[in-house]
Amino acid sequence: MQSRPITPVRTYLAAWAALLLLVPAMIGLAYLPLGGFTALAVYAVGAMEAVLVMRYFMHLKRSSSLTVVFAAAGFFWLAFLFTLSLSDFMTRTRIAPPW
Repeated sequence: MQSRPITPVRTYLAAWAALLLLVPAMIGLAYLPLGGFTALAVYAVGAMEAVLVMRYFMHLKRSSSLTVVFAAAGFFWLAFLFTLSLSDFMTRTRIAPPW
């Protein structure tokens, strides 16, 4: 049986601290007047959080390459579905309610 090195607790604490710092950064970015780039900046911070969770807490850092490929495929498939949903939502015409 192959033994894997044990991840030190300080690695988990550093990832957790990074996540704790990224949450207020995301909230602060939501209040900045960046125009159309606000959503892009918030999505970028959210993607960084997702990568931290996948890399350290889902143990993808030390997993086999096939596991990493399938995790990345799921992540990009979700991004693709969000892109399709947002493109549908952004191209709709606004119709006033009948009341």
